[in-house]
Amino acid sequence: MIQGMQNISAGHGTDRCAATRSVLTGFGDEDIQMTAADLEGTVGDAEPSVEVRLGPSATFLETGKDLVARLTLNQKQAIALLILCRQLDLIHRGEQGDVRQLCQFVGGEGGTGKSRVIEALVDLFARKGLSNRLLITATSGTAAARINGITIHSACGFSKDQGTGANRAKDLDRVRIPKRADRFVHGQSRMDWQEKDVLVIDEVSMLGARTLHAVNEQLCRLRGSQRDFGGIPIVLFCGDFHQRIPWEAGITVVTPLNRNRWNLNMEASLAFQTQQRSMMRIFISEHKWKDGQPTEEEAIMMLRQGDDSAIPVPAFFMFVAGIPIVVNHNTHQGLKLVDGASYTAVEVILDKSYPGHRVSADMTVHFGPPAGVMLESETTKEAHFVGMPPGTILLTPMTAKIQCQRKRPWQQNDVSRKGLPCVAAFACTDYKVQGRTLERVALELRGTRTSIIEGRAVSSPCDPYSLYVQLSRCPTLDGIMLVS
Repeated sequence: MIQGMQNISAGHGTDRCAATRSVLTGFGDEDIQMTAADLEGTVGDAEPSVEVRLGPSATFLETGKDLVARLTLNQKQAIALLILCRQLDLIHRGEQGDVRQLCQFVGGEGGTGKSRVIEALVDLFARKGLSNRLLITATSGTAAARINGITIHSACGFSKDQGTGANRAKDLDRVRIPKRADRFVHGQSRMDWQEKDVLVIDEVSMLGARTLHAVNEQLCRLRGSQRDFGGIPIVLFCGDFHQRIPWEAGITVVTPLNRNRWNLNMEASLAFQTQQRSMMRIFISEHKWKDGQPTEEEAIMMLRQGDDSAIPVPAFFMFVAGIPIVVNHNTHQGLKLVDGASYTAVEVILDKSYPGHRVSADMTVHFGPPAGVMLESETTKEAHFVGMPPGTILLTPMTAKIQCQRKRPWQQNDVSRKGLPCVAAFACTDYKVQGRTLERVALELRGTRTSIIEGRAVSSPCDPYSLYVQLSRCPTLDGIMLVS
């Protein structure tokens, strides 16, 4: 190869760059690494020369290629890593002002090796002695522990919904950010953030859009820059946007936590609507405050307060024809329309006082409850009420009182809520599935309390009674799956 370069006559006006490319034709453009010397002008009368450099390459790209071979990364994993390496080389050549920010997403279902890319990236920075310039985060403590990182909430100084909330700002996806007065950035903190070259956010698919927006704003504040994510040169997102419970017919998720149940049911209802390809109607329950009008924060938080053992009426009801529901109140015991009874919602009767507002081709919002919803099940097959289809029963709205409690520090006044005493039944609490036989279940075997241990949120062990109730619902082991 070197001999071929030397035999090229300088008199033909062939520049060194062209000569180099002609010699390296067989390697492909991706494998040609042009140096600054290669890009200089014509050779002119210069004598042929050879430059030999001894020792390992100092570039991120060469180190990355070595890691690809050593860690036996597959083709897609290698591509993801080497893209980052090329960008890092541009950054560390002192050209930050001319290098555009790189936001990269690495996706794939479980087992495709997303974590291996992160591990390789950590090893890359360790080899270069620049581990302090890399920050590994995830959206949950469990996910962060798997990759030896911290939660993005801790990194940004957010906190979970704890305490009285008197010195906190509004919630964002159940995460509280500091008030503006508490957002002073210490000089050392800003220096620590400004030295970061790469921010990794794992399991980004589980991060709420509003929290992601808050992360962006907080990073801008911490780094003193208005560029996206505070101008961090490389932001790597990893996750699986198909990472959802498979809402197949016959699967019921059992969880001891109401908040998990609310979120799972909301997600499942949207997935059910997509599968059915039918119209979804969202009925927002009517709220009346005892003393005057609520603050904006209190009104928003009340809409996030779902149903529980003391509040049978949810904040809103998502109706899709054929959706499974569970009743929250003993309405007609003789007709078995009681708390915990399961039905299929077949039709909804609209209340003219609350007309629908179409927000998309397949979704309509009503700012008030419906007049009623028609339900059917095995227990209603013989029922035949005047003016209603055979085999159906009518569930009408009711009013529930929501009193101020210490666990809801944001609530300033008692509230009455009017709506349907029922919710989607894709996910239920262990209490609601007592006495039922379920052929296929997904169980979240955990306790109802969470403790902070060494900076991580750790759930308490599952209560023995709850454990028995959950495991005894399914007659076969093959019908049981576990939810993390």
